Amino acid sequence: MSLFQNTVVSKHLQSQNKENLLNQWKGFKTYFHNSEIQDNIRNSKEEQFQEGFLRELFVKILHSVAHRGVLEWVSKEDPMVQFLLRNRHDVFDTYTWDNFETIVGKYFKIEKTLKVNNGCRTLCWLEPLE
Repeated sequence: MSLFQNTVVSKHLQSQNKENLLNQWKGFKTYFHNSEIQDNIRNSKEEQFQEGFLRELFVKILHSVAHRGVLEWVSKEDPMVQFLLRNRHDVFDTYTWDNFETIVGKYFKIEKTLKVNNGCRTLCWLEPLE
């Protein structure tokens, strides 16, 4: 079962600037299909690439294609995060709200936030910076 109805996805895709989407896809491929960058990703620990991945994939590319949007921050206190970390040492020191805000804030203004799931998740309404 998909997250969105096909008609909703189709309508959204039709409203997008196709040239801009293609340019961003080229940028994504240039970055993530670059063999040197791939080697760096493979050779670095997960936590070392976390900030770069968030910045390069989500924030930079989303900024170029999205007029506004909602992004969800999931804290380490979230039950699913706790479940995923239960059998491993938490090495994600940079996974903090402050770092999230800093990275996202380079491209977007967080207009408002709404805490959900007992405060473990935060929905952030974003407007791109010009």
